[in-house]
Amino acid sequence: MDKETLALIFEPFFTTKGTGKGTGLGLATVYGAVKQNNGFIYVFSEPGIGTTFSVFLPRYAGDVQQVPAECEVGPARRGHETILLVEDEPAILKVATMILTRQGYTVLAADSPGAALNLARENAGKISLLLTDVVMPEMNGRDLAKELLSSYPHLKRLFMSGFTADVIANTELSTREYILFKSRSLCIPCQTKCVKCWIPKMNVCNVNCLGGTV
Repeated sequence: MDKETLALIFEPFFTTKGTGKGTGLGLATVYGAVKQNNGFIYVFSEPGIGTTFSVFLPRYAGDVQQVPAECEVGPARRGHETILLVEDEPAILKVATMILTRQGYTVLAADSPGAALNLARENAGKISLLLTDVVMPEMNGRDLAKELLSSYPHLKRLFMSGFTADVIANTELSTREYILFKSRSLCIPCQTKCVKCWIPKMNVCNVNCLGGTV
């Protein structure tokens, strides 16, 4: 890579690929994960020679303990509410829609904030929960929620992201104010548990087994 490209590789949504062929999120996610764990990442790259990534993480000095699984597998009450689901990654949108639909929810799936706003207008008074990605190119999840709250002040919000806390912090999303529903692998028991907890009440439902604790 040349120096200009190298200076931008960790920026969210930066990509050298053509439209629709790259999200520009891979290295941004790696950078956030390394920094969250007090590590460092160095890159050496020269055109015509190659690229080397070096990741350094601190050695854990404590006692090794078995961490119990947080996912609780078992029968769960089926839902009946309507969820506005917003996710710009097609594969995740498809899987999340399938999971929630199978649990009994009516899912209004939107692949962009603009599409979500249109669906909200078309289904005024029907939506029980906004389940939205945090980091999106058109508008971040918090701004989308603010836009919807101006018309629907009682709308409950649940945010999801595959990013670490460092990247999420750039969107001004407060982990003390909102749930961070971290899911790129989409753990079915945890997803349904979190949604069922959040729809009936406004207090924090702490389900952190999806991709790690924020």
